Amino acid sequence: MTQQRAHRAKGKKSGMPGRSKTIRVGMIGCGRRALWYSAIFDRIDPEVYAELDPGAYHHLAWYAGVELINRQSKGFKLTRIYDPDQGATERFSEAFRRKLTLCRTLDEVSDDVDLVFVAIGNGDGKHHLKWATPGLEKGVPTFMDRPLAGTVKEAQALLQLARRRRTPLMSCSHMRMQPHVNRFKNRFAELEPIERGIIHGPGSEPGDIADAVELGLHLFGDDFKGRIDRVQSMGQAPLEAVLLTYENPKAPRRLLALVTNRPCAGARRLFHATAASNFRQIHLDDVDASVQSEGGFAVMEAVKQMVRTGTSPIPPREMFATVAALEAARKSHGKPKAVSVRAY
Repeated sequence: MTQQRAHRAKGKKSGMPGRSKTIRVGMIGCGRRALWYSAIFDRIDPEVYAELDPGAYHHLAWYAGVELINRQSKGFKLTRIYDPDQGATERFSEAFRRKLTLCRTLDEVSDDVDLVFVAIGNGDGKHHLKWATPGLEKGVPTFMDRPLAGTVKEAQALLQLARRRRTPLMSCSHMRMQPHVNRFKNRFAELEPIERGIIHGPGSEPGDIADAVELGLHLFGDDFKGRIDRVQSMGQAPLEAVLLTYENPKAPRRLLALVTNRPCAGARRLFHATAASNFRQIHLDDVDASVQSEGGFAVMEAVKQMVRTGTSPIPPREMFATVAALEAARKSHGKPKAVSVRAY
């Protein structure tokens, strides 16, 4: 029996982890993003954390530097870690209060775990298909940090693999899970109908842009069943400003959402949003790094639901939409017209 068949047979015999069983996590990526998520669900040595990522530590710790202050998502235990940079893997392991298995190959990280967690700091998704494939082939539930993949073609391949192996796959930005964001969205009934939206992201790194674009899709797509009509990138640099256009062909209704991705000063990682009708507007309170761990906590609770039930709480079309919007934006930059997303 092959390793993959043996793993799937074992999973079918034991089933998904019960409510009282700890979910064993294999982490792919040992950078700042992985460290931030790990601090949300496992015990980290705050002094080592402060050395590895001072900015994130500042927002997750008491000023006295005693313990992390964010509440933790219980029921997870990090057991295996892998990064193409073995030096990063070793440094990452020093931040934890338990011994971790440092995997030398990508295939090892999905052995004897209940969840594969892919969190690569650059946030462009271009290696996600390669990194997620071994675990999905073994039938291990998998979480992909935003975006799902680097291209539409790779996103389709990941979703098809997950369906073929009947393995739950989830991908999202922590921003769509922020309590502040969803309270803001619940106020949209005050405006009906929304005509314009603005999202201010914290920077020009691929992960920051993916966070901001997904936030725009999450906030403004409901009236159009989540389907964007076209996307255009503007500004001096690609994706410096991204215009999302929603249209309803059966009604004279259009919504324009502008996502700006200019770097902001300092370590606040600030997001802001505005929604407007023709008569009034409402604003999202600043969502900076000091409260973003609440979004990470909500992500982990959603991941726990996925592992327990075997079904992702986020529909595949929503995971795919972020990748399609980003690809269309890249294609449109420097061109006079927006790129249609309907073909995706």
